Amino acid sequence: MKLNIIRKKISIIDENIVKLLKRRMALSLEAKKEKNKTGLNMEDTNREKEILENVKNMAQLYSLDQEFVYRLFQVIINESKTIQKK
Repeated sequence: MKLNIIRKKISIIDENIVKLLKRRMALSLEAKKEKNKTGLNMEDTNREKEILENVKNMAQLYSLDQEFVYRLFQVIINESKTIQKK
């Protein structure tokens, strides 16, 4: 496969990742509203641990570096918490 075709496919995947991140952040804002309604704390360390454990398992399933995926989701979770605090 030619390099320009490979790069085009990577760009399409990158766009899809960004779109999914946008959807995830929108859902974080919806979660904030529900937490406010029910009086729950914004931070849920048990949920964070659950997410991080799940993505590490998914990484292993898909032969990805578990630590890379773990760090990536730490950043995603931190950004979700940041937008929930606004």
